[in-house]
Amino acid sequence: MGEKIVRKINNHEDKKEYIDHLLKDIEALDLMLNKGLFSAKPIHIGAEQEFCLVDESWDPSDLGTSILKDIADEHFTSELNKYNLELNLDPIKLQGSCFS
Repeated sequence: MGEKIVRKINNHEDKKEYIDHLLKDIEALDLMLNKGLFSAKPIHIGAEQEFCLVDESWDPSDLGTSILKDIADEHFTSELNKYNLELNLDPIKLQGSCFS
């Protein structure tokens, strides 16, 4: 996914850059919707849980890479940066007892 450097928005230029990135994401979603790039049938659902990694002082912990290596499960991945992890369940068809 790449490396994301997080910094506080301190001025007008930082805010403009942030909004530009948001608009690019919205444009990409719009393009995908308009070109029918999402499958319509069968409908699937899934779930994810994100984790913010902290150390014993509750400061951000950059151990994400080593934790992923220790877990060695494809359902776990990094989320945006080295301070967050994500657990993804396998998608299942939206039918029957899928919510149980």
